[in-house]
Amino acid sequence: MRRAGRPAFRTDQRGASAVEFALVAPVVLLMLFGAIGGGVLAYATVSLQRATEVAARCMSMDRSDLCTSGTIAAYGTSAYSGPQLTGLTFVANKVSCGYKITGSGTFSTFPGLDFLSVNLSANACYPGVRA
Repeated sequence: MRRAGRPAFRTDQRGASAVEFALVAPVVLLMLFGAIGGGVLAYATVSLQRATEVAARCMSMDRSDLCTSGTIAAYGTSAYSGPQLTGLTFVANKVSCGYKITGSGTFSTFPGLDFLSVNLSANACYPGVRA
């Protein structure tokens, strides 16, 4: 029998776990998918830096059959092994340190939806042996 001044729902604990789960689950899922997205973004950054360094090294080694100012974009794109970047470009410049390659592209966490887009850029410079 119930006491007169206290409603029954205050003491009833059925369903409390379901309510707690409903409050905590979105936060945990957001943290989980954020960590995964951050890892993929880090992988894209490292892959872009590596492809830029490989392209700069090729340009400085006097490989006129593979790496010229006109073909460096295709060579750098083929050296990139990370997740898809939109607008992936590689540009070669002759500077005082040798041959400087700048690679850039845009990383999207949900491709096609542009939920979060991050512009990535990498530079590498190798001393050149070309004249």
